[in-house]
Order: sequence, then structure tokens, then C-alpha cells
Amino acid sequence: MENPTTTSDVNPADYNLIDFTFTWLPHVSLVFLSFNSSIAIYQSGGDFWSIVSVLVSVVTLVFLAFTFGIFALPACDSSLRGKLKAAVWILTTLLTIMFLYPNGVVPPAIAITAWSMAVATILGGYYEFYIYKESDCHTSMVPKKTGLA
Repeated sequence: MENPTTTSDVNPADYNLIDFTFTWLPHVSLVFLSFNSSIAIYQSGGDFWSIVSVLVSVVTLVFLAFTFGIFALPACDSSLRGKLKAAVWILTTLLTIMFLYPNGVVPPAIAITAWSMAVATILGGYYEFYIYKESDCHTSMVPKKTGLA
């Protein structure tokens, strides 16, 4: 029998990506995000670009949560894991830049500090995902195939 943690081929049928058991934290988080987004859209006063900014932020956060949630499922040497790393890094970079973009006048010292921290975060994420090699892959979330031998 083949061990799924050593193969680079990932069969999506081996993974239960939709778990129908009720956990309260994701649901409460989604309700909180929806409520805050609704308030932000209401407070925008009908400004088109403010509404677009809120909606893009929400969609990006939901995609990031989903992508990060399935990141640990495939085997360490899987091509799917590499694609998920890229997606997580791109989404976090997008959110970092979107939340940093000033809506008002910011003093230059604060702007330089904030942009420096953002660049450090983006480069740190790039280093973590692409340059640093994992010595021990955490495969505790990878399902084991069971069957009669």
C-alpha cells in the first residue's frame, strides 16, 4: 500500500475538504466579518471606490482563509502545496498593501515606518515560503489511507 505522505500526486478525493461538523468559531468569524463589512459599506456614504475596497477586502480574506485552511492537507512534496503557498503569499501581500494604502493624510515618519514594516512582512513571507526549506514537514493533518491488507 502506498503512503500518501511520500508521493507528489495528490488525489483530491482522499481529502475531506468540506467538513460538515459544526464548529462555532468560523461561523462567528464570518458573521462578524459580514457585520463589519455591512457597517463599512453603510458608512461609506455611497462612495463607489470605498464600497469596492470593502468588497475586495472581504473576498480576499475569505479566499485567504479557505486557502490557508487547505494548505496543510497535501503532502510536502506535492505540486498542489506549492500552488497553495503561492496563493497564500499573493493574498497576504495583497491584503498588506490594501490595508496600508492611506485614506487620509499621514505624517511622513509614520508612512515610512508603516511601509517599512509592510515590506519586511512581505519579504519575510516570501523567505518563509520559497527560500527557507522545511526540515520536518508537518503531515499530521494528512489523512491516512485505510484498507484491508
